[in-house]
Amino acid sequence: FTYPGADRPSVENLNFTVHKNEKVAIVGYNGAGKTTFVKLMMGLYPITSGQILVNGYDIQKLDQKAYHRLFGTVFQDL
Repeated sequence: FTYPGADRPSVENLNFTVHKNEKVAIVGYNGAGKTTFVKLMMGLYPITSGQILVNGYDIQKLDQKAYHRLFGTVFQDL
């Protein structure tokens, strides 16, 4: 993912799997890309390259309202 006007991607070459019944915490230093990552996963930011798959389905092709109900998030910037 590259922010508009940025010289380089904020997130690149990321690949991971979350298995059924796993709980995931996203932790890291300020500016590491945690919020960008979560907003990409939720479909709140447009995917600028690659794709995000959930159970093999491209999130860009899913019903967004139904997909958003799968998440429980709290962002610092309200």
